[in-house]
Amino acid sequence: MIIAPPALEIDKTLYAKAKKILTDLDGTWLHRKFVFKYEPAPVFKNILETGLLPEKNPHAFFPTPPAVIDHMFLMADSDLTELFEVRNEMARDNGQLFRILEPEAGTGQIAKRLREIAGECQIDTVEVNSINQAILTEEGFNPYCGDFLEYNTDNEILYDFIFMNPPFSTKGLPQAYIAHFNHAYYMLKPGGKIVLAAPTSFRHNSHSMVKEFLKFLTVNDSAYCEECDDKAFKESGTVTDTCLVAVEKPYNQPSRDAVSEKIRERFEIYARNQGDDLDRLIKTIKVKSKQSDMDSVSNAITDWCKGISKKGLSEYSPVFLSEFYIDIYREEVYSYLYELEILTSDVPADGDQLRLVA
Repeated sequence: MIIAPPALEIDKTLYAKAKKILTDLDGTWLHRKFVFKYEPAPVFKNILETGLLPEKNPHAFFPTPPAVIDHMFLMADSDLTELFEVRNEMARDNGQLFRILEPEAGTGQIAKRLREIAGECQIDTVEVNSINQAILTEEGFNPYCGDFLEYNTDNEILYDFIFMNPPFSTKGLPQAYIAHFNHAYYMLKPGGKIVLAAPTSFRHNSHSMVKEFLKFLTVNDSAYCEECDDKAFKESGTVTDTCLVAVEKPYNQPSRDAVSEKIRERFEIYARNQGDDLDRLIKTIKVKSKQSDMDSVSNAITDWCKGISKKGLSEYSPVFLSEFYIDIYREEVYSYLYELEILTSDVPADGDQLRLVA
């Protein structure tokens, strides 16, 4: 799409502002025209209606270069086209839909290449940035417009393959690529495969979440990692050293619901036996509540859940899913304290403070 300035004299200050806006929207000044790689009309319409401009790359988006996509496809299989044909036929025989996902799709660089080789299948995309959403729509995709971490949370849709170039780090989520991988993992069909772009630094990072992620890859026989070429993403605007991680989901891997049920069963055993650590938690809650220190009560519950979530259960799920464990344990603790008539409700709503029975 090309936009040429009107053939009339424009105030320099006004022109400078307009130029900055068009440049921020990924327009390129070329031969006295602004050139866009997408149809910008939907983006302009949204700006005029809301009066808001999209933020400049708040989600750490760097397009996947063609060489990296080739590398990803090779890691998925040495003959991916043939494998797609086989998996597509298997899906049809089972009355299923062969599905591939590109989360954090950006401008759809991976999805467009997949469309060339995947044959008859459903290629889904997820994208949070409004400009990229417009590009994906223009390319013929029907993107889920929103944060990938809020997509398909009930896992109603399962995928045969997921190819992802997630943000490595975002505001408030320094290990974003692990959080995104974690979320994607449960969307895989048994025998499905994820290929993920990640910073090579994760192999030497001491952060607990990264160490657990590395442990998961180490004990998983199907997982392997290969470094990308030096400065592989330079053309996309970053020189971060990058690697690719491929993981195949075992056929016996339980679903998220199965893991949840196992955790709840485990807590019931704790509650029946009234273990010492649970008894200490209740005593702490009662002491802190007398001091009207409800933040400490909430923190005490969370800390207890963090402790118990690290004990076992790695046989049921990747060991780095501790946040998922913690959330379930927290729900069980709230419900248990409600049954003991210590809390006024079983699960406080988001933003509500804990309230104790008077």
